[in-house]
Amino acid sequence: MSKTRPLSEDNILDFLQNDSVSSQQNDDPIAQQLLSVTLDQLQPYELNPRRSVNSKYEEITASIENAGLQEAPKITRRHPDDEKFSIRNGGNTRLSILRELYNKYKNLTELEPDEKKKKDFLEKAESFYRIDCIFIPFQNDIDALSAHMIENEARSGTKFI
Repeated sequence: MSKTRPLSEDNILDFLQNDSVSSQQNDDPIAQQLLSVTLDQLQPYELNPRRSVNSKYEEITASIENAGLQEAPKITRRHPDDEKFSIRNGGNTRLSILRELYNKYKNLTELEPDEKKKKDFLEKAESFYRIDCIFIPFQNDIDALSAHMIENEARSGTKFI
């Protein structure tokens, strides 16, 4: 992040015209806020410190499939011109599982001849597709990487950097 200079008569016009200040895409909140997003709007954090599959992947999958997502993932947008939100505080495993479960139930919907079961599968698929997340404005990669490492350490499976 660049340092900002104090506003003065000489630089106020530059400040007001600066794209980095005014380029919040999709009306991103300026403070922490709950947002409902779809899987299509999410991407994993590209600097995720986890290098292996979570050892509890199957256990987490069963939990999400049976009880739903119990903790709203924290998301951010690393750059104002990013089309998608990134996972911020760990949660890349949950994102992967949500995609897997959404595809599973979407496929079951397409294969099911019974209309009631088809509707149930479609509702279940939708519950994995549209999720509530906590948006946190991006500060810097050190902050985000630290949050991922803390989350991963709490859940195991990180490598020492």
